[in-house]
Amino acid sequence: MKKWIALLLALTLMLAMAACTPRQQAPENDGSEQQETLPPQEPETSDDGQTAQPADEPDPTQEQTPEEPEPPQEPLPASVTPIQTSQKLGMLLPVSEGQPYAQAQVQALQAAAEELGFAPESICVRYDVPDGTGEAAAEPLQELLEEGCAVIVSCCRDNEETLVTFAGENPEVIFVSIGGSRAAGAGLVNYTNAYTRLYEASYVAGTAAGVKLEQLIADYALGEANFTPGDTIKLGYVGARRDAETLSAATAFFLGVRSRVSNVSMQMSYTEDWTEESEDPAYDAAYALIYEGCVILGQHVDDDGVARAAQEANENSRTVFFVGSNVSFADMAPEAYITAAVSNWEVYYTELLTGLLAGKAPGTDWCGGYDVGAVAVTAPGYTCPEETAQAEDAAADEILTGKLAVFDTGTFTVGGTPLESYTAAGGEAVSDGVFRESALRSAPYFDLRIDGITDLIH
Repeated sequence: MKKWIALLLALTLMLAMAACTPRQQAPENDGSEQQETLPPQEPETSDDGQTAQPADEPDPTQEQTPEEPEPPQEPLPASVTPIQTSQKLGMLLPVSEGQPYAQAQVQALQAAAEELGFAPESICVRYDVPDGTGEAAAEPLQELLEEGCAVIVSCCRDNEETLVTFAGENPEVIFVSIGGSRAAGAGLVNYTNAYTRLYEASYVAGTAAGVKLEQLIADYALGEANFTPGDTIKLGYVGARRDAETLSAATAFFLGVRSRVSNVSMQMSYTEDWTEESEDPAYDAAYALIYEGCVILGQHVDDDGVARAAQEANENSRTVFFVGSNVSFADMAPEAYITAAVSNWEVYYTELLTGLLAGKAPGTDWCGGYDVGAVAVTAPGYTCPEETAQAEDAAADEILTGKLAVFDTGTFTVGGTPLESYTAAGGEAVSDGVFRESALRSAPYFDLRIDGITDLIH
């Protein structure tokens, strides 16, 4: 019995000792046996030899602080320090004093300012402002500031970077870029962009050209040279450069013509291609189109070269007519003139100055069309059919009431395909079957080349 008791006590002691012995860790894999998972990567070390923590794993030795969400962007103030009618207003222009575009802009600002009580001598203008961001572009801006201008309007959109810099350095002055596109991103209460919906007037002018073309067809006034091999009637268009501002106006003009006469095509010629070799690039660009057999010319340039070329060709018994831009050229080219698409900048300058006199901030973008009287077409030329004015009024009324969308995607294709979506100006430009020009920003962004429009090979 004692033997059994002793044996039981010994067994109990052995079990107790086993329970107190620490468990050994499993040995690391030495490579002799394959693992089912990928081997761990070597830890990275910093320049001081310390082991770095993986980017997705927090360092357990460091106190972790939760990331704070970015604060929402505050809206720009709705007010600014009111300007006074005793202060000066400045304007920068990229062309010379005699150019029609310069005259239209200066006269519009003068008319708005004088109506609101500014003295005629309060308008300070600098012409022939060079492009770019260098000292030559900044000098006229500095001059206007030194003259005490409370508002500076720049029609030199290639100098917008310089203008934004000056706006940031001079918060007490209001800066306006006509045709600019950086105001929304600049975040400056004293900086704004503005443009008109000129494409609306360009479309209406195109309908007038279409009425004239119907007359020429009915009178058998077109010759073989006026048709393409595909039997479309040749139109021409002179633009300053290959950009959205030109393409927006040109395409609208083309669609306006095609709303009346479907079998048309259009070639485009650009003054930028002629600048180095011609003293009269708009005239030469227009005559290149006339030589190709284009019967009606449109334009988006700042001088009268297209009008002179069309009138000269008309006087030489060629069937050539033209639609102007910015101002009427009826007196200069009476036989060739149809109409012109123009912007009424006085509407904008009146609204701008009225708001600033009351201390209202201008906002980032302004764009007006037929809805506010900011665009129009001039009276038809005397050679146009009687129904021309009625056709213009009808098209303008349909645009104003929303019955007609200029860039209705059902009226054109791009590369043979209907346009269903297009990203422009940082957003989706197409909705409900319409390319929404000037909805995402004031400056044009319709930079598509639709079917039926090609470039003239210079």
